[in-house]
Amino acid sequence: MKKKILSLLKIFLFIGLGVAIIAWFWHNLSEDDKNQFWISIKQANYIWLTASILFGGLSHISRSLRWGQIIEPFGYKPRKPNLFFAVMSMYFANMAVPRLGEITRCATLHKYEKIPFEKSFGTVVAERAIDILMLSLVLSATYLLMSDHLDLILANFRDMRASAHHVEVEAEIGFWKKNLKWLGAASFILGFGLLYLFRKHAVIGKFYNKLLRLLKGFGEGLRSTLLVRHKFIFMLHTVFIWFMYYMMTYICFLSLPETADLPLLAALTVMVGGSIVTSIVPGGIGVFPVVVAAVLHIPLFGMVDPGVGLALGWIIWASQTLLIIILGIISLIVLPIYNKP
Repeated sequence: MKKKILSLLKIFLFIGLGVAIIAWFWHNLSEDDKNQFWISIKQANYIWLTASILFGGLSHISRSLRWGQIIEPFGYKPRKPNLFFAVMSMYFANMAVPRLGEITRCATLHKYEKIPFEKSFGTVVAERAIDILMLSLVLSATYLLMSDHLDLILANFRDMRASAHHVEVEAEIGFWKKNLKWLGAASFILGFGLLYLFRKHAVIGKFYNKLLRLLKGFGEGLRSTLLVRHKFIFMLHTVFIWFMYYMMTYICFLSLPETADLPLLAALTVMVGGSIVTSIVPGGIGVFPVVVAAVLHIPLFGMVDPGVGLALGWIIWASQTLLIIILGIISLIVLPIYNKP
């Protein structure tokens, strides 16, 4: 009876967390954003919206299978459902606290598959490096195709953001925040240097050796991508993931009559711009729709009305956010049930 009560409490906790994330997003929107959001949802064709969510789900499945390939060289064969649940719990946790998901993802595999945390964390970093490379390739291709229009897109973005009082992007935050990663790296190097100097002390030496093991496992995780057995399938997953990202963006264009006939390049530019702004602003809240409107309001794409652009931006953002919240909650609930002895 006690276990059933605890299980029910966990389910309500995860659902409550999902509701809290939605409430937090909603609270951070301006009144104009809220009104535009509801207008967008009413205008959308839900057939295409459902298709977009399906493509997003396929990208997450492919990502989990690719992650399993990186882990296999260590001699582990994690179950595919656990890989998928871990990936979705990562996305869900990142919506609550940025970068918490990477820790959640590795902790999940450590708990249910007994894979050392430091090794799986190294594979996550390696996977991120591959995604950055793919984003760089797509960004470079988009830049070559859109270089003559970037100034106008940026001008549109500044004007729309200023008029709507949207959240600020990283270019306008304080010096310490922009340089936080460098300060963190410097602190780590300094701390490790002090541990090395005093490593012969009993207590410090124990902590130093534990840190060395952690770094060693982390390094093995980074090297694991070079040891992947089926490299062609690995590359196929990588290309498929990014193709699904593109499709879940493009398919939303079909949900509005004003954007249904726009060229494929419009969706590519929106996907790249959205990827960049989402990495800067958690969840892309408030900013993502402005990026979409700024991209589409240029002569190349027929000067789409900013209201239509904002509507499309909210449709894309809502479909992706809804997918992560729903699958994240399901994953956290199903994980202990699936792994029950």
